[in-house]
Amino acid sequence: MRRTLGMSIALVLALVGTLLSPPAHAAADPIPVKITLGVDRTTVDPANPTVTLTGNVMAEPPGETPRPLAGWTVTFRAHPEDPAIPDAVTDDGGKFSATHAPRHGPASIRAEVAPSGEYAGAAASTPEIAVARVRTRMDISADRSRVDQGKPVDLKGLVEWESPSTRLWEPLAGARVSLDLQHRCDAAPLTAKTWTNDKGEYSVPAHPVCDITVSGTAVHDGGFYLTTPTAKLPAPVTVRPAVNLTLSAAMDAHGMVTVSGAMNPRQAGVTRRYGGQEVLIEYSYEAGGPWRRHKAVRLDAANKFNTRFTVGRSGHWRARYVGGPQAMPATSPVRRTLRWGTRMSDITVSPTRVRTDRPVTVRGRLTRFYNRQQPKPTAFPNQRVRIIFRFKGKKTWYHLGWTTTGQAGYFATKVPAYGDGFVAAAFYGSKDTWAVGSPNQVFVDTYGPGLSSVLGSGDVVAPPPPSAMADPTS
Repeated sequence: MRRTLGMSIALVLALVGTLLSPPAHAAADPIPVKITLGVDRTTVDPANPTVTLTGNVMAEPPGETPRPLAGWTVTFRAHPEDPAIPDAVTDDGGKFSATHAPRHGPASIRAEVAPSGEYAGAAASTPEIAVARVRTRMDISADRSRVDQGKPVDLKGLVEWESPSTRLWEPLAGARVSLDLQHRCDAAPLTAKTWTNDKGEYSVPAHPVCDITVSGTAVHDGGFYLTTPTAKLPAPVTVRPAVNLTLSAAMDAHGMVTVSGAMNPRQAGVTRRYGGQEVLIEYSYEAGGPWRRHKAVRLDAANKFNTRFTVGRSGHWRARYVGGPQAMPATSPVRRTLRWGTRMSDITVSPTRVRTDRPVTVRGRLTRFYNRQQPKPTAFPNQRVRIIFRFKGKKTWYHLGWTTTGQAGYFATKVPAYGDGFVAAAFYGSKDTWAVGSPNQVFVDTYGPGLSSVLGSGDVVAPPPPSAMADPTS
């Protein structure tokens, strides 16, 4: 009986305890937290590029006075393309602050605190913050309107932005400038890039190969500035072209030099007319000079020149253009005209008195130089020598016959004696030697009747060449 009574009392006490205890879910409810968030401006521009965020975090238990939460971390979320905002920590009064530089928008900023222990989380957002886009402008100038090909031209200018409040234009530092250079020839376009300095100024060198036009834009990564409208250089930069001056030179065995060449722009796709421009033909015995002016020629309508003159001496030739408004100075490659000296001995004629139309024998020797170290010429074999004749008291020379030199350079042949007159020998040169004539003319005395009109106009030849040139290589 006592045992039953004890159990009943315990059961009643447990039931009373249960009825007096608060519900289980009431102990799990977190304490509400409230976050307030303010911003000092809702529009940013170049003059006011940042916003200041301020707020506080308060616990608000039901039926109690709100109290600040100190030491709580506040995180922020801004436009995804803007820089992240560092976390803030509340002070003893539950207050926090942060600074942000919006560059994309309009967009709001969200502040959040995470749940912690018995406290709930909370969040708040600012109104949308607008980013002002201001107008910009730029100009382009060149330090010179004409420049030689290969030389730099300095392109420069100023980039500015317009203040929304004052409507005044201010220098824009840190702008990225991109200039587009279009050649007026087949050359590829050029791009020049640079940045503006603290004064909004820029300068960049360019190396055009022909006349150019220039345009460009500037952009700033700060987010406030619109890309500048395309600016243009007021006038093209004229490039004085480099030119190629060509030259060919050849000299025959009698010293007649023929030179020809042309002058045209070096850059492909550039066409210029240089007709009437003067080109100097210069001579030097040695390849390295000194050079002296020999002749001046004018370019024709096709930019070409061609001329002939007699010098009778080996040497080196070049063409030179002194330069002018239309083209840069230019010098052609050096061309060598070389002929080795030849010598012919005095000829002999035997007999020197003979009946008209009877043969006489003409003998002589032909020698040549092969290099500048030879002290004297050596035999010139297998070369054709012409025997020529003029009547006494006359200047016209006639062909009598050909002969060929032997291995020792000697030649001998029989030719008819058509009358009183002079016999000579002539060698007309090879591909690298001078023409040469016999130093002497041998008089032949004839007697008796002879054939009339044996020598006609078809037999007329040039007088014999000079007997020697100035030196073995001239």
